[in-house]
Amino acid sequence: NAYGTLLKKLIRFTNIKLTNLAEIVGYDTSYISKWCNKGKLPAAKAAPNVNKCLADVFARERSEERRVGKECR
Repeated sequence: NAYGTLLKKLIRFTNIKLTNLAEIVGYDTSYISKWCNKGKLPAAKAAPNVNKCLADVFARERSEERRVGKECR
């Protein structure tokens, strides 16, 4: 499933721990794991909020990484 594949790539790309992501999004790690690996999707009613939250988390993780990278140079 394309959703799960992309979600896994974003998790790896941002290097965020699944437990941290689950806590921020407000779902158990088992749900996020199912989204990544079992072809499951967030419930249709919750999907817009879940996807917005995930996007915010990934964007924040990337901007934090860039800021830290600049400070180290």
